[in-house]
Amino acid sequence: MKKIFVFISVIAVMSLLTLSGCREKGIQTISGQVRNLVMDGDTLKGIVVFINEHQDTMAFTVDEAQFQNGVSLPKDSVIVDFIYGQNDINRALVVTVIPKVVPFDAETPTTDTLVTAPMIKPKK
Repeated sequence: MKKIFVFISVIAVMSLLTLSGCREKGIQTISGQVRNLVMDGDTLKGIVVFINEHQDTMAFTVDEAQFQNGVSLPKDSVIVDFIYGQNDINRALVVTVIPKVVPFDAETPTTDTLVTAPMIKPKK
């Protein structure tokens, strides 16, 4: 009787591991550059992101996505948190736009004045 119980338990555990091992789970994160936008009238429906590491593109729907640092435009660098969807179109959850860096060279003399905030006197 114990041998049958052990055998059934082993078969159940093996089948459970086999069935759950094939699915991709959880939130995935990629970074890349926006290639183009999918628009419907004036509504943003999706984005296509070029992934530099793999020389590949991925399509995302952004119907329910939250944008950080503004809405992405073509040639913007982004970080996309997503879950896998159907028909090679993934569902974006959070799209973070990486701000462009403007280099500043302190060695080069300029005629521009540095604008600062006025000094606030501390209360006594």
